[in-house]
Amino acid sequence: MKKAKRAVALITAFILSFTVFFPVSAIKASAADEAPGRIECETALPSATADGAPTLPQYLLQRIAAVFEMLRTVLRGLFGGKTEESEETALIKDLFTDKARYLPGEAPALTVTLASDTDRDIELTVRAAFFTSPVCEGTARLSLKAGEPLTQTVKLTLPETDFTAYAVEVYVRDGEETVDAAMTAVEVASDWSRYPRYGYLTNYTAQTDGELDAAIDRLNRFHMTGLFFYDVMDRHDQPLAGTVQAPDETWQTLAKQTAVLSTVKGLVDRGHARGMNSYLYNLLFGAYQDYEERGIDPAWGLYKDKNGEQQDYHGELPGAWETQRIYLFDPSNENWQDRYLKVTKDALDVFGYDGIQADSLGNRGALYDAAGNEVDLAEAYVPLLNRLHDELGARVIFNPVSGYGSEQTLNQTDYDIVYEEFWPHDGPGYGDLRDEAYRLREKAADGKGVVIAAYMDRNNTDEAFNPAGVLLTDAVLMASGAAHLELGDTGMLKSEYYPGQSLAVGDDLAAALERYYSFFVAYENILRNASFRPTDRKTRVNGKTVSEAPSQNAVWCLNRENENGDMVLNFINFKGVSDMGWADAEGAQTMPERRTAVRVKQYVSKAPGHVYLASPDINAGIMEEIPFSVGVGFSGLYIAFVMPELHIWNTVYVTD
Repeated sequence: MKKAKRAVALITAFILSFTVFFPVSAIKASAADEAPGRIECETALPSATADGAPTLPQYLLQRIAAVFEMLRTVLRGLFGGKTEESEETALIKDLFTDKARYLPGEAPALTVTLASDTDRDIELTVRAAFFTSPVCEGTARLSLKAGEPLTQTVKLTLPETDFTAYAVEVYVRDGEETVDAAMTAVEVASDWSRYPRYGYLTNYTAQTDGELDAAIDRLNRFHMTGLFFYDVMDRHDQPLAGTVQAPDETWQTLAKQTAVLSTVKGLVDRGHARGMNSYLYNLLFGAYQDYEERGIDPAWGLYKDKNGEQQDYHGELPGAWETQRIYLFDPSNENWQDRYLKVTKDALDVFGYDGIQADSLGNRGALYDAAGNEVDLAEAYVPLLNRLHDELGARVIFNPVSGYGSEQTLNQTDYDIVYEEFWPHDGPGYGDLRDEAYRLREKAADGKGVVIAAYMDRNNTDEAFNPAGVLLTDAVLMASGAAHLELGDTGMLKSEYYPGQSLAVGDDLAAALERYYSFFVAYENILRNASFRPTDRKTRVNGKTVSEAPSQNAVWCLNRENENGDMVLNFINFKGVSDMGWADAEGAQTMPERRTAVRVKQYVSKAPGHVYLASPDINAGIMEEIPFSVGVGFSGLYIAFVMPELHIWNTVYVTD
């Protein structure tokens, strides 16, 4: 019954496609290498730009052929071809790139591993595309032997356009039939800060080269371009153990875990080789209980009273740790600043970090300096953050916990990326998460991307993270244009203490996350493009106007539009979910029920030339052009189209 409905929807879409003329871009593929087993993915089309798809010849016959091919492919999947539920084993077993970020002019290396249960001859095609427009393509004929994996390495020749990402599509064909497909992504960017993806590290014990490689390799698979070195320091008030001239080979972290110099340097170096920046985590204004023995003056402190008797502190920490209290100091005090800059510079010089991940502790209430003067803590961060940037030349990321200090630091400091820790008490619902992402994007300086730390499954006592909750939250954040700090060397975060006990990331969730992050990168030029702003143009789904607020059993839209009238429509499905809280603290969220034949009427400012559909849940995340019609209603000009499926998250790109 479900397949029949999907078929009807696609036939309807097929008919609608002839109600308006919108030609498809011409596709010119490079010739396949005649030598079996070799692929050269060479530039085939003009360079893409970060603001839109390339301008290419347009032909009506290709449009008709494309629509027929789409219909044929979908019907084959519905009534006899390979589907997600098919028992046929996938032939593409692994797919990844050698770096998370490439400088303009670099040639990415793609690794593809294939395997089959039977001997078979296949054709492997690798294509890099800017949305649906190929920029390089190559094909090779291969022979697979039963039970013998075959690995191919493919060099991609890409345009040198900065801050541009591409979907890397891999197809396996047996004769005329496509029997498997997969997608990853590559980003060409001279800097990470426009479209950051941030992962964490916590294990600094003695490790082999292979173990160090594995830690960075894992984060590379999720295209992480920044590494957050959590609790790597010797002490908050003196991050470096030893001296710059003679750093200690080992030291104890706050929790008395052993850290090894060669391990930390090895992680930093390996990250740099993969296009990842590294950041030293430290609280911006904290010192251990014995701070006076280190030459730190209580007169620099922050106090809860005007008499300078009750110094503020963060604690009580576990008794087995190096200190049970972290005492707080006035970030605007120049003596504290001088010392903080010196000890930070020592650590940056020894390890080669790119900058500092500066932490705060949220709103501490009324605070005073030792002389009894009230301290505006949100403002007090500003001069120290600026000195870190200006005097040390360090990249600075600041965490205004729950948004405290966000306005001041975003307006008055030179930061590397916009970063914030967001909690359920700041806003428990999916709508709150979107609103905060939108707020930060609106406040961000030009060229600065947004990362939000939002911890999942906090009270979950199961063995593994709940995929439904994780993927729904990721979908909301990514559709809102923000990255999610969640993945690291321990798997995934479930609390603000990163080395703490975590849950397993199951194989299905890990595979889904690879798809989501590849999707997020492949289409970042629309998903994270600052020129697209939230729009209030009406959207109707299956005949009902979509609400501004998300609700159970409904489809929610996070739509944006640029000044040219291009639109990015993000559809998130809440059909059958059990809860509308993003944190899924108990790990009880239920997976949305898949919808089929989703009819959309979207009001627009102009009649578009193309409508594209992509989803990390469907068709390996590969974007396809879909048919649409144009009409005029009571609210003005609209387009109508059908999405064959909606599981968790679909993205539709509407453009000239």
